[in-house]
Amino acid sequence: DAKMRQIMHILQRNIERYLLFSLQDENDISLNVKLARSYRYHNLDKSYRHLVKSLEKKTISNDIKDESFYQEKFLITEERFSYLGDLRPKEADLQDVVDNLEISFIISKLRFACHMLNHQDQQKKVYNYGMLDAIIEHVQENNFTSIPAIKIYFYLYLTLKFPEEE
Repeated sequence: DAKMRQIMHILQRNIERYLLFSLQDENDISLNVKLARSYRYHNLDKSYRHLVKSLEKKTISNDIKDESFYQEKFLITEERFSYLGDLRPKEADLQDVVDNLEISFIISKLRFACHMLNHQDQQKKVYNYGMLDAIIEHVQENNFTSIPAIKIYFYLYLTLKFPEEE
């Protein structure tokens, strides 16, 4: 009985791993960033540089600059920063990492704010928007509306928030 439970536990764990892995595809940036991190950890510099270079090319060639684009770009620049920070700290571009993180965060926050406003109107539910007012101000003051994904969600949010204004 105990042996059977142990076998079932091992089987379940392997099925869960398979299910997780089957959701990933070879073009999944986050999976490839984890592979790059593993190369870095095992000091496989040539493989690391080749993989990161191909990931950077893949993101640059992406025509759709949406939320996932900036999330992927953040993951890649963060990994590159970690690699360069270990070897050549002066070459590590922390600003690039932070910029991609900020853009990705702003897009996500605005997208969910639009969902919240829409849901609030339909379900008569009140939400706490957190630091959204500060983000709106930050977007306006720093010309983030030049980024198409931010521009779309920013103006959609304003339209939903103030439907009587043009």
